[in-house]
Amino acid sequence: MLAKLESEYQKNPDSIETNRAIAEYYFNNDMLAEAELYLLRMLDIDGEKNSTYNKLGVIYFKQSQYDKAEHNFMKALEENSKIAEAHFNLAFVYQAQERFAEALSYYKEAANIERGDPETYYLMGQCAQAVNMLDEAEAFFAESFRLAPTTETAIALSIMYIIKEKYLEAEDLLTFILDLVENGTKEEHPQDDQLLNSDLDEKSLNFALGLVLAKQGKYMNAIKRLRKTAMMDERNERAYNYLGECCAAIGLSREAESLLSKANRLAPQYPLPVINLGKLYYDQGKYHRAIGVIEQYGSVKRELADSDDQSESHDPETEVMYELLRMSYRAIGNEAGAAAAWKKFSEANSDQPGLTSLIAGSPIED
Repeated sequence: MLAKLESEYQKNPDSIETNRAIAEYYFNNDMLAEAELYLLRMLDIDGEKNSTYNKLGVIYFKQSQYDKAEHNFMKALEENSKIAEAHFNLAFVYQAQERFAEALSYYKEAANIERGDPETYYLMGQCAQAVNMLDEAEAFFAESFRLAPTTETAIALSIMYIIKEKYLEAEDLLTFILDLVENGTKEEHPQDDQLLNSDLDEKSLNFALGLVLAKQGKYMNAIKRLRKTAMMDERNERAYNYLGECCAAIGLSREAESLLSKANRLAPQYPLPVINLGKLYYDQGKYHRAIGVIEQYGSVKRELADSDDQSESHDPETEVMYELLRMSYRAIGNEAGAAAAWKKFSEANSDQPGLTSLIAGSPIED
């Protein structure tokens, strides 16, 4: 095919059609530098420049040359501002650079020109969420899901429900999808063929539903879903952590300790199992165990900080641990240990005077 096109090019090098065909051949075979040469040639010859600029923009985007990609997509829009894919592609460039507000405005233009594209609404939801426009993000994800119900969009929408504390809506959505996955057939749900045919991630769906149920205090149902997650992924430290939380909440202390300990073994740098274990031990009066698990975590964090040549971070989880450590030392009458823990905690949070106890009894188109 290429030989024939090159023969035609030799006969008429100024043919827009031949240059376009050769450029398309190289582009489709991921020979971007060669495709670029023929596209630039087309600009010299003239012809339909908007599609040429758009294709050049795609090439530059694929090469992570974002400035040149932006320039060419802008040129495409100067030629014809009604081309949805140029708006979409420009938005995608901005999103790749985390310029979310700019990206959102161009996605909106693309959606106004070419309505009904679920991917555009999904990406609009991502950008709106990134700039904390939560109501808009929810609406965009909901529209994307309505147009094409896929697992990816369902999880994004359920996350928005969780962020906005609409736990019942999240539960209903995730339950519906999992019911289709586990029990449904195309014959029973012909309107949901796309969802049933998509690459469903049962593990993620069960995990998300487990968290939503736990947030509502439906611990037994949450345990059922989180256990399914752990069975599908035996190294999922988060599943074991939240299983431990749920067991602790219903008084199954021994089971909680076992699950939280496993989460801690799987990921020693993960703070939540350490906090939960520390609280569990503290509430049981096992103060030495609380101290041990927290100090072991601190040792791991210091080793990681040293190996990465970074200073130890002091996030809210770390603050909780230092306060719990201080209280555990005090409970065993070790005021020196309590003072050392409190000193380290206070130095890390010198901008927070009057701290009180934190222990209580978050693609390009071509």
